[in-house]
Amino acid sequence: MEFIPDGYNRVAEISGGRKLVFRPLVRESRVQAVGIARSLDKPTGWSFLEEIARTRIIHPREIGDLLPEDMKIIFGQDSSAAQLADVENLRAGVEFALQYPHLIDVECSQCRAWWFSPLEGRLVRDADGKPYRRTDEPLLCETGDCPLGHYSSRKGFTPKNRLAFRHWQRCKLTGVFPDDEIVRRNAGVIQEVLDGRRSRKLAGGGRAAAGSGRDDRFPGNAGGAIRGGAVTA
Repeated sequence: MEFIPDGYNRVAEISGGRKLVFRPLVRESRVQAVGIARSLDKPTGWSFLEEIARTRIIHPREIGDLLPEDMKIIFGQDSSAAQLADVENLRAGVEFALQYPHLIDVECSQCRAWWFSPLEGRLVRDADGKPYRRTDEPLLCETGDCPLGHYSSRKGFTPKNRLAFRHWQRCKLTGVFPDDEIVRRNAGVIQEVLDGRRSRKLAGGGRAAAGSGRDDRFPGNAGGAIRGGAVTA
């Protein structure tokens, strides 16, 4: 299994104090694999599941024997609820990125420490180009004026899904995607959002939906992508 820089790699300690880097199975694969294993005799079912588990291990290459508790980690690391939350955040994050592409990589810590304009995605600087340190004035999120919402429960991507989205951008631009079920699932979610936006745009006669900071060029056509915070077609 290759390392994929999309935020979905996991590190866990398994039996014998060994550290394992792996990619969990998506829910659909896990359910089907366990169902098939249960239809086989016990030794064959175990061998079947172990073979699948080994295909998800990134490091070490030679892991040795996998015990039942090890298999439980690989097959059960992500609960169905957690995977659903990941998918819903990815979907909402893409919608947010289409409307506010300049805010994808903005950290709330920037705005809390410095005078920062979330509406423009940049620091406010003096005549010499030096940023202003924030004083005691309320933050925009505290007055309800920041598109990201309050820093305690901000909108947009989780850190993991921000990496997943940036990884999708790079794959989209090169036309090369890793052969991985998590990558395929996430790409499907992103494309679903883009296709939905295109359908709404066509239904509206090609006019942009209202929204501050939204770039109206559709990124889901052939070769289109969201590149470095800007939507390109």
